[in-house]
Amino acid sequence: MHSLRLLPLVCFALIALPVMPATAQTVTAPPAWQQVQALPSQTLVQVKTDHTRTTCLVIAVTDDKLTCSQSAFSRAEIKP
Repeated sequence: MHSLRLLPLVCFALIALPVMPATAQTVTAPPAWQQVQALPSQTLVQVKTDHTRTTCLVIAVTDDKLTCSQSAFSRAEIKP
């Protein structure tokens, strides 16, 4: 009789527990380029490429380019 009371609880645990981690994994940080696009104009940033490391002020950010006070960089050439 006692085991019949536990059956619904065990069934719920078997269904709910695998779903919970999947739900938690859907909350992620924005992709890196979206964070760059969110930077306000005149933000001081350091941009690193294969060839240079430059500190400059953000002028504008498009889907594929970062324009700074000193130069412009394509999204592909900027390194994390």
